[in-house]
Amino acid sequence: MTRWLSAALLAILLSACGSRPSERLIVLHTGRLCGNVYPLETRSIAPLQHYPYLAGYVKKVRAEAAASGARVLLLDSGDSLGGSFASHATGGANVATLFNTLAYDAVFLGNLDANLEPGMLDALRMPVLVPFARLDGTAPWSGTSPARAIPAGDSTVILAANFYGDTPASDHPQRFPMWFGPDRGPAQPVRNVLDWIDPLARAHPGAPILFHWMKFEAPATPPPLARQLKDAGISAILAHRIYNSGTRDTWDQRDYSSWPLPVSENILRQNGGFTIARLDLVRRGGSWSADGPHRIIQLTADTAPADPEIIAAINRFTPAIRQADRPLAQLPRPLPESEFLPRYAVLLGTTTGADAVLYSPSSIRATLPAGTLTANRLFAALPWTTPLATLELTAAQFEAASPGLHAWKRPGAPSSGPLRTATSLYTARLLQQQLTLPDNALRILDAGPEFEHAARSITARPDILGASPHVPPP
Repeated sequence: MTRWLSAALLAILLSACGSRPSERLIVLHTGRLCGNVYPLETRSIAPLQHYPYLAGYVKKVRAEAAASGARVLLLDSGDSLGGSFASHATGGANVATLFNTLAYDAVFLGNLDANLEPGMLDALRMPVLVPFARLDGTAPWSGTSPARAIPAGDSTVILAANFYGDTPASDHPQRFPMWFGPDRGPAQPVRNVLDWIDPLARAHPGAPILFHWMKFEAPATPPPLARQLKDAGISAILAHRIYNSGTRDTWDQRDYSSWPLPVSENILRQNGGFTIARLDLVRRGGSWSADGPHRIIQLTADTAPADPEIIAAINRFTPAIRQADRPLAQLPRPLPESEFLPRYAVLLGTTTGADAVLYSPSSIRATLPAGTLTANRLFAALPWTTPLATLELTAAQFEAASPGLHAWKRPGAPSSGPLRTATSLYTARLLQQQLTLPDNALRILDAGPEFEHAARSITARPDILGASPHVPPP
């Protein structure tokens, strides 16, 4: 009897030991900062800055993890390097400094990163993963890939990049980038990422595999892809959901306990660095599981104290941003989007010497306020850093392309011959596809980024906007 009890007790103890977590991994992921990393000394330009609290929170979590023996993985889910006046003025060095100073472990690129300005990736000191490839399957940027194994403390984590699940690009072409990478070549979403994961998993047995899912639709029931990922050995999904409300107070945290694997989501729209997502994973035996629910954490002074080190690191960009925020013209009254659009079309046609202009109304993003129009205020309305382009269109093609776009023709433009039509590069590529135009019908203008061309044009011809030249005070 005693021998039986001893054996039973030993079995219980062994079972208990086997259920204890042998490893802990804390995954933190930001996303869609959209370049919103401004020096606190420039609060008049961008008053809502969350990165000081992000840095404070990351330091706090790392200190707690060091005491408990857990590992911390800090990632960014994309759409963060560009998109702000500060990023444009610093060539992306503001966000790169944030990522480097906080020692991010890896950065994913999103669809908005298709338009990164040259050199923005060069300063990053961590791996970059991209969910898109050229049509021949090669990486759009040298040194990037859709999956890779990275060190995490004294072990390894496998990361995989994805955009929009398994949705075909043909289902929603407007949601997928028309090009990706510095050569602006056609791109396609990577859909064979599991083939990339397999050799990494065999080389690093037992390593957690994190599947980054940008443009996550948060379906009410798990889609078949979720089960496929589970069966392929994926440990967790890091999701970025496009939330329909721009009101931060209404953001919710959804329950994914019915999914076959853990899901940690962050918010895409209107984020600007306002939140960080957290998922705690534990390893029991040979598998990883969530240790509690995922969390979306708002980055405020209530979450963590502001970190003086990162504040000082970003403050050094103050002179460059202030110098770039030059005055362009004087507006006697606010110019709403509906009025700015037709005047901008005239400005674009006049300054490029085009016969006509086709421009998307959705490309004008804000009202121009009354008073001194500065570069930063113009960037808020026209944040496009890709080149302008022209298309050679017949009159019939111009009319066919006009619905949904604002159309302008120069007085005296040819009525029957080809029209040299100016537009954004994105619209030009879209029209080239829709109208089945040959490659030589599109020409990229040597005028620099669209925003810079607009700024120079407004300075030279403020009258087209109904403005007057800026006169420095005596």
